[in-house]
Amino acid sequence: AGEAVALNIDDYDAHEHSLLIRQSKSRRPRTVFLGREAAKALRRYLSARGVTAPREPLWLAYHRDGEQTRLSYWGLRDLVRRRAAKAGIDPPTLHSFRRACALQSLRAGMDIVTLRRLLGHTTTQVLERYLLLETQDLGNAHQRFSPADALIAGKAGPGAQWPR
Repeated sequence: AGEAVALNIDDYDAHEHSLLIRQSKSRRPRTVFLGREAAKALRRYLSARGVTAPREPLWLAYHRDGEQTRLSYWGLRDLVRRRAAKAGIDPPTLHSFRRACALQSLRAGMDIVTLRRLLGHTTTQVLERYLLLETQDLGNAHQRFSPADALIAGKAGPGAQWPR
């Protein structure tokens, strides 16, 4: 959430559909990418805002008195809480969005090294604790990669055999 509200207009690369995270916990910049739908939504948002300067905040808070300021962490948290109340659900934490995205990426087949880099973690050890795989995920992984099943089904790679 802190990384998201710190973004400026010039951190967005419309051609690459990416965002440059300059202010991360590790203090090392990294690039994250947007999917097609997120990129379209961001273009619509920027178009609705009109002319913007490169160093302006990417996300604005619109106040009742007409003032516009950078969206703050607390403003984002309040926005999520109001949307959750409107939907009749318990409000998620802001960090839960990051964790859910990471877990869904892993479940969809993204390798852990790529995921680690996208999240800005320095080691996979941190990522493993962060993800806390569910028992169902472990069972699914075993079914997908079971060496015995692969050998029996003839799907094991060339020269695959049991270790001696």
